[in-house]
Amino acid sequence: MINLEKLKDEELIQSYLHGNDLAFDVLIRRYKKDIFQRIYLIIKDRTIVEDILQDTLIKIVRSVQSGVYNDGGKFLPWALTVARNVCLDHKRKTKAPKHFCYHVPIPENFSAQSTSIKCRISERQLQQQIETILNKLPSVQREVIKYRHFDEMSFKEIASAMGTSVNTTTGRMRYALLHLNKLIGDNRSAFTN
Repeated sequence: MINLEKLKDEELIQSYLHGNDLAFDVLIRRYKKDIFQRIYLIIKDRTIVEDILQDTLIKIVRSVQSGVYNDGGKFLPWALTVARNVCLDHKRKTKAPKHFCYHVPIPENFSAQSTSIKCRISERQLQQQIETILNKLPSVQREVIKYRHFDEMSFKEIASAMGTSVNTTTGRMRYALLHLNKLIGDNRSAFTN
């Protein structure tokens, strides 16, 4: 009988795909602590982390079964990416929408109801304008901005999620903000209409 503990990750996956459920148990046991730590870095609430860990493991199993996983020999980085994505999905679903505070001049003859409708339209337009400008950023700069300002992650968490150092992450943020300021300056008329 084969000692599953001595098999490489890819061999365990192949064994699992050929019907050996124990092979996948060995693989998960090998990396469960790493996956848990990645989730905890992003979520920071142990009770929620346990639930997200289960969701992540289910997603990993389903992905392997359906043939989505194909990173031969790079199981852990792939599994950590799956964990990060499950965390970010969770944050998006549970986070209250951000509200923008800005002044909209309203004529005196507007009723409270029409003012409310006008403000909602203005918020929607502002959000669309912000999204348009963010989409003009290079993907790594856009990603670091979204992690920092929309997901409210620390630079350490962002570095972990992106697989970079904190220095690289802060550098990307600096360049992203410079680029964003230039884009906003170029599109200033869109924000004043």
